[in-house]
Amino acid sequence: MSTLSASKSDTPLTFRQVPTLVLLCICCVAASVMYIINPVWLAIAVALVLLAAVFFAGYEFGLLLTVFTFYIEFTCIEYFVAETGDAAIFPICILFMAITFGAWLYKKAIDKGLKRQPTPVDVVVLAILVYNGISLLWTPSLEEGSLFYLQMLFGALIYYLVTGIVTSREMLHKFIVMLLVSGVICSVAVFVSKWYMSFYDFLIAPHTMLSVYGLRQIMNRPTGLTIGAPSTPLEVEMIIISLTLLLLTKDRRLKFLYGLVAAIGSLAIVMMAVRGAFVALGAAIVMFFKFHPIYKERFVKYTAITLLVYLVIIVTATPGFIDRLIIGFGYKGHTMFTTSTTLKSNTEELSSKNEGVTGIGSRMTMWKTGLRYMVQNPYTFITGIGVGGFVYVVPETISEVHSLIFSFFFEMGVFGILALAFFINFFARTFHQTWKEFDGGYMANLMFAMNVIVVAVFAVNGLIQFDLTSHTARFVWFLLGFYLAVLRIYKQQRSAGVNKLSAGC
Repeated sequence: MSTLSASKSDTPLTFRQVPTLVLLCICCVAASVMYIINPVWLAIAVALVLLAAVFFAGYEFGLLLTVFTFYIEFTCIEYFVAETGDAAIFPICILFMAITFGAWLYKKAIDKGLKRQPTPVDVVVLAILVYNGISLLWTPSLEEGSLFYLQMLFGALIYYLVTGIVTSREMLHKFIVMLLVSGVICSVAVFVSKWYMSFYDFLIAPHTMLSVYGLRQIMNRPTGLTIGAPSTPLEVEMIIISLTLLLLTKDRRLKFLYGLVAAIGSLAIVMMAVRGAFVALGAAIVMFFKFHPIYKERFVKYTAITLLVYLVIIVTATPGFIDRLIIGFGYKGHTMFTTSTTLKSNTEELSSKNEGVTGIGSRMTMWKTGLRYMVQNPYTFITGIGVGGFVYVVPETISEVHSLIFSFFFEMGVFGILALAFFINFFARTFHQTWKEFDGGYMANLMFAMNVIVVAVFAVNGLIQFDLTSHTARFVWFLLGFYLAVLRIYKQQRSAGVNKLSAGC
C-alpha cells in the first residue's frame, strides 16, 4: 500500500549551488524595487517569467502552475456590465491555463502519439457547451450572456486540461501535492486577512478593473486570496485527501503533516464563516467513516474524534461561528459567544445576522425572482433563461445562480434537467461500482475519497452554491476533471492488476 512520500533529508550546500542562490537574491531585490515603484510592474514581470517557464518546462509544468494559482481570485480583471452592475471575473490562473493549452496543442502537433483520452461524460459536456452557446440567441442580455459564456469556456478548458494531462500516477502525485500546497497558502492567507488587508485596484478601461495582490475581506469575512464561500471546495478537497493519506501512511511525521493540513483547511472554513461548507464537510466526514470498507467498523470512534477536533478548532479560534450556526437553524435568543465588544470583528459580526443555515432566505428570494421571470416567459421552462440570463434578470445577485443543481434548470430548461439526470446516474453508478471493487490499495482509497468529495461539494454544498457559467463555475469544472482523471488512473491500475492475475493463471 503506497502513499505520497516525504521528501529526502536536506543535502549540504555545494559550491555549484551558490550562483543559483545569488541569482535568486538578485531576483528578490529586483522584485522588491519593482513593487515599490509600481506594483503592476512586478505583476507583469512575474507573469512573463512564469510564462517563459511554461514554454521551456512544458505543458505539465503549466498545468501545475495553473493549479497553484487556480483559487487565487483577486489578482484578476473584473468587468462590470453597465446596465446591471453584474460582474464577470477573469483571474490570473486563466493566463497560465491559456499558455498551458497552447503548449499542449504544440506538443500534440509535433507528437502524433499524444492524444487526450475521452472520458465517459465528454459527449454531455460538449452538448452543454453547445447548448449554452446557442442560448445566446434568447438570453435576455447578449453582452452579459457572452461574458458568462466566456467564463464557462474557461471552466471547460480546465476540465479538458486536467483530464488530458493527468494520465499517470506520477502526474497525479504532482497534481495532488500542488493542490495541497495551494490549499495551505490560500488558507493561511485567510488567517492573515482577518487582521491585515492589502490590494490594488486600477481602472484600465470603462467598466473594467485590474486587481492585483488582493488580500481581502468580503462582507466582513476574511477571505484572503480567494473569493470566500465559492472557493471552499479547495478546503474540502485538501481536508478529505489529507485525511485519506493520514490513514494510509504509517510514518508518524507524515501523519502529523497531513493532520496539520486538514486542520488548517478546517480553520479556514470556520474563519470565513461559510456555513454551507461547514455542513458539507460535516456530511463528508460522516460519509467517509460510515461507508469506508475498512474504517466503517470504527465509524463511531473515528467520526467522534474527527468532529471533536473540528469543534475544538471552532471554540478556540472563532467561537462566534457557533452563534452563526445556531442562528442559521432558527435560534432567535441572545447569542452565547458574540458580545458587543466583538460585534465588529468579522465572523462575530456575521453571527448577529438572522439568516438561514446557508443564507437560504436570500437565496430563496433569488430563485423565486428567477422563477417569476420564467412564469412571465413560459417558453423558458423548455429552453431555460439562457447563459447568464438568471443573473441578468435577478437583481439580488451579481455573479451566480447560487445553486449548481438549480442552474441546470434555470439556464438550460428541459435539456438541463436531462443533463443533470445523466450526471446523477453516472456518479451513482460509479460510486457503487468502485465501492464494490474496493481492494484497500492507494488508488482505491483515493477513488473513495473523491466520491466523498463529489457528494459533499456537488450535492450538499452545490444545493446552495455555484453554477455552470459564472466565475465560480470553474471550481465545479476543475473538480469534475480531477474526479475523472482519478477514475481513469484507478481503472487503468485495476485493469493492469486483473491482466497480471489472468496471465499468472
